[in-house]
Amino acid sequence: MRLALETYSVAKMAKKNLKKTLEDIRALGFRAVELSKIELTPANIALIQKSRLHVSGIMVPLSKMQKNPELWIKHCKDLRCSRLVVSRLSIPAIMGKLKHLRQFINQMNQMSFLLQGRGITLCFHHHAWEFDSVEGKVRMDILLNEMRLPIKIISDVYWLTYAHQDIPAFYLKVGSRLEGFHLRDLRYKTVRGKTKAVSGPLGTGIIDWVTIIGYAHTTAYAAIELKSKKPLKDLKESLTHLHCLQVKEG
Repeated sequence: MRLALETYSVAKMAKKNLKKTLEDIRALGFRAVELSKIELTPANIALIQKSRLHVSGIMVPLSKMQKNPELWIKHCKDLRCSRLVVSRLSIPAIMGKLKHLRQFINQMNQMSFLLQGRGITLCFHHHAWEFDSVEGKVRMDILLNEMRLPIKIISDVYWLTYAHQDIPAFYLKVGSRLEGFHLRDLRYKTVRGKTKAVSGPLGTGIIDWVTIIGYAHTTAYAAIELKSKKPLKDLKESLTHLHCLQVKEG
């Protein structure tokens, strides 16, 4: 397992000054990133190349990938990245009927076939929607049953916990398709008498990180992803928690 930073965590910083943001990421101790919310212009790609940060994956909606697959294949080649990660279900697949979910799956299968021939693995990153039912069937079960086997899963621990899933049972079901993780904690906060789930640095919530890291060690990478107004501070706190758990890459 390679420990990475999901750049969604520092997207606002990166938009203002990508070069300094990449330097800050390395200063924290990260040696890998999963790219998200960073425009892959030639100039930005050059900065990422110079940063000497390994690119574990590139997150992109399927619809955007479909518009110009050759561009995304080129991005992978330029950044020496072997994974494109579909960031979410399409809106029709979330809001619509079973036929809309199957349309999304068919599009995933077609894209996977194209990418596989170019040496790139297509992955799917889940949220909580996939654990809801459509026409009496759980979306995730349909996805796992009908997506081509080469398509891998990037599991988001926050959303898995939010959806009240049995974590060992889910990872047993996913099996060898489990390619990577998104790591962020979940805690419950009461505001004006209403309790809601909020995310936070690792170790500040209810997620059992010892169990999660046990599964993550068998995968290609695990990316810390935070939604924070002070991302560098919270990323450092998350890394400290992992170090206390004696998490090692490899």
